[in-house]
Amino acid sequence: MHQAFSCRRSISIRCFLPILSILLLLTTNAVGGPRRWNCVQCMAIQHAIRRVLHRQAASLQPEESLTEDELSSAIAGLCKSEEWRSAEYATHVRKGCSNKIREHLDFLVEWWGINRSKTGLQHMAHQRWLMHSVCTQPAAQACSMRSLSWSDEVDTSRCSLCRAITKDVYTMTRMSRHRPTTRRDASFAAMKLRLGDVCDELALHRPLPAGDQEHVLVECKILVKDLQSKFEMLLLNRTAMFARNFCNEEVQLCPWELSTLPHADDGLNPGDKEEL
Repeated sequence: MHQAFSCRRSISIRCFLPILSILLLLTTNAVGGPRRWNCVQCMAIQHAIRRVLHRQAASLQPEESLTEDELSSAIAGLCKSEEWRSAEYATHVRKGCSNKIREHLDFLVEWWGINRSKTGLQHMAHQRWLMHSVCTQPAAQACSMRSLSWSDEVDTSRCSLCRAITKDVYTMTRMSRHRPTTRRDASFAAMKLRLGDVCDELALHRPLPAGDQEHVLVECKILVKDLQSKFEMLLLNRTAMFARNFCNEEVQLCPWELSTLPHADDGLNPGDKEEL
């Protein structure tokens, strides 16, 4: 009661301390605190980190590991790396890269440092788990497991392979700066080259069946070769709706559309968060 009376009668800095504290907290959260990642950018950054660390691991002896300082330095310099530049990411992916890395550096080093051995840094299943885990952590506030099709598996059936390839190509187009409108565009040629790698990176996005990985990869490459011109249509028509219905309508390999499409910008995934 006495403090309230004093504040009404006189102007004192003590009276404004509670208000100043609240304003400082709000300013810190709005300007200086970690900001929410969007899912596309978070996953693109993890892919680039994977490539940087994979390159560094190549120079290690089988029994060697990266030091924590080496790991931290590699991640801190990601946005100026050759791996980041050559990925040719879109503006919405590149924008704020350095700020995001700086804000989340300790968090990223902690997760990617779980296994700094040569084997761990080159093992696709471990890398897939890391990339998905980082972006679904509360500290990142970026993706949900369901929106990334985390539990999806793939087998040798053409429907299953078509769905997996379509998801990965759609993800590639969401991250890329290339927006071709015809097959004659130079940007189409660049995207076509990346399409050729889709089967080699199949295991980065979902588990492959134990004991049958090689068979899945062989069948994947056969399917891409057989339907090359069809899959190239996904590079030109980059809408979520086209991708959702590609395997059931365009190539007629599946009985129904995709219900979950990673990084879809149409808001139709079950339990979608804002990942535009």
